[in-house]
Amino acid sequence: MIDAFPVHRVIGRGGDVKELRVALSDAGQFAWVDCTLDGPLAEYCDQIKLELAEGQIFEVNLRAEQFLSVAAKSIREGLVITVDYGGERHELLSDPNRFSGTLRAFRKHQFVDEILSRPGEYDLTTTVDWTQIMEAGRRHGLETLRFERLNEFLMMEALSEVISAASLATDPAEQFTLNRFALELIKSDGMAAAFQVLVQRKSTRD
Repeated sequence: MIDAFPVHRVIGRGGDVKELRVALSDAGQFAWVDCTLDGPLAEYCDQIKLELAEGQIFEVNLRAEQFLSVAAKSIREGLVITVDYGGERHELLSDPNRFSGTLRAFRKHQFVDEILSRPGEYDLTTTVDWTQIMEAGRRHGLETLRFERLNEFLMMEALSEVISAASLATDPAEQFTLNRFALELIKSDGMAAAFQVLVQRKSTRD
């Protein structure tokens, strides 16, 4: 869910950080243009002391801050468990494969090269900055308890139940399918390994 929130794109220009906004080119097509940071975006970039190399792009998800605020206010005591794909901020900023940011577009599950070419027809996503989610949680009274890959989390918390369910299945084909799914969930190179789990706690105790 967090990966689908609207984001601001910022870029390193001449030793400064600028915002990339969408405008119309002379040819009448949507295009990215550099603009001066202002408002909450400027405040956030100052807050995290964001520094970008020349031409380096980074996505800032201010809506995630609002989400953590609402989640924290919605419970008096308990856990907020977030599952998504992403990386910690230092990983996102140091990874050469993410130098151009992580904003991606898909149509019918196929990757699209030109994000601005057909607005409204593509699914847009960005990689979650887990450092932001943990920092925002702390500001709203949420303590980080665990942060790990989804396959590791499932191995510790839920996989035994799946395996038990498989052992109770009377249909051999169903038992085989459940076992296969359970193994896929814990594989180090499986789908679950590409996601992370963040467990945060709100407590009324001192």
